[in-house]
Amino acid sequence: MFWKMKGIDEKRVAAIDNTDLITYGDVKRHIEEIQSITAERNVVLILSDNSVGSYLGYICFLYMNCAVILLENTVKEEFCKAMIEKYRPKFIWAQEKWRKLLDFPDLYKKYGFYLLSTGHETYTLNEKVGVILSTSGSTGNVKCVQLGYEGIQEHAKALGEVLEFTENDSIITTMPMAFVYTLSFINICISKGATVLLTNSNIMEKDFWSLFHKYHPTCISGLTVHYEMLSVMKLFEKNCQHLRILTQGGDVFGEKMRVKVTEYCRKYHKKGYILYGQTETSGTCGALSFFEDKETNCIGKAIGSGSFEIENIECGQGELIYNGKCAMLGYATGDLDLTELPNVYGRVETGDIVRRDTDGFYYIVGRKKRFIKLYGKRVNLDDIENYVKKQFGVQECVCVGEKEKVWVILTEQQHSDAVLKEGIKNFLGISDTMIRIEYVDSMIKSESGKISYFKLEEMVRKMNEKKLNEVGRIR
Repeated sequence: MFWKMKGIDEKRVAAIDNTDLITYGDVKRHIEEIQSITAERNVVLILSDNSVGSYLGYICFLYMNCAVILLENTVKEEFCKAMIEKYRPKFIWAQEKWRKLLDFPDLYKKYGFYLLSTGHETYTLNEKVGVILSTSGSTGNVKCVQLGYEGIQEHAKALGEVLEFTENDSIITTMPMAFVYTLSFINICISKGATVLLTNSNIMEKDFWSLFHKYHPTCISGLTVHYEMLSVMKLFEKNCQHLRILTQGGDVFGEKMRVKVTEYCRKYHKKGYILYGQTETSGTCGALSFFEDKETNCIGKAIGSGSFEIENIECGQGELIYNGKCAMLGYATGDLDLTELPNVYGRVETGDIVRRDTDGFYYIVGRKKRFIKLYGKRVNLDDIENYVKKQFGVQECVCVGEKEKVWVILTEQQHSDAVLKEGIKNFLGISDTMIRIEYVDSMIKSESGKISYFKLEEMVRKMNEKKLNEVGRIR
């Protein structure tokens, strides 16, 4: 496994943050120190941030064949305690604030992180499980994705080959380490003996650019919002000579920004890729070069030894299925799930509805759960969003709905509600009594930049309930 660091020059720099630097030789020495304390295979909870100390814990416990639960250190205290209760980790790797909050004895300290002993006993783990990631980011329930050692290894190899990533490359972080997107690049760096530049600062902050200009990363990755920030910071106005790889993922790349970044890459001979994937696929499972002349909803083709197929096809569309070694072992809601047999099928039902063109490229047309029925008529909510944006020149539009009702949520009023309803009614062939137009100050998004449909639906429900109550009071 790549985290054994065989053949890597120990003098090479493994990770750098705004205050610390660690070589691969340092990593090996610290592993020996920690291993003398925690020799057995255990469950270890890491409350991570983007720092050398967090990186050390991750690589150390993987090296020791532990099952690593990776959470952001910004999680709520009650969520963290619920995770400890459900998964019973024997050790926790965390910073000072958590040492005080959890009140467990500490056994070791390095780079601001403490090794805490919870007092839980070692229990039998499935031999394949390596990393456990929460599906809810920094808050939410305790449902997690189990990733296997083999899948993590295969993913680092496959994505590294797509990007032609070498030991001389380096990546600077734009998102938390506990996000599978960021973790994927950290894994590539470890596999190649390359360097990770770790920062908790965002692209608009001075500390980010201090690290960027001092250590010259060759690769930067992020969501559309990160590229918008890079544009504001004028990165694309001249050649940044040390930067050679740019990747975007997590959300649909806005057309204007995609064109701008593609032109930059073409002009200065840089590699650029749109990456598609999920936590359930160990991260990226599909990739598309910026230079492919495809629509914005294209996710490219499967990478590495994995493959895509379309299931339950209707009218040329169906659910995208990923098959390959990067498939998760299964979901987990507690310690018992870590002992059971893994997903031996190497298959993930992505929930994305796609079509495939004659060249074998895949296009997302909606989400499986984004279809509703209106008086027996099957309606794709994503189709309504795309129609409103294109037909009425609207920048932001989100549609949510249920039986016999569709809410069209906008952030600004460019047309009368009557005009919008008439257009949508004719587009769908339904009665306009099923259509509701609502306005919000801003769209609710997750930490990874994706629209939170559930929260928006909850918001418009409350808005409508309030309106009904007000009407009732008037009557």
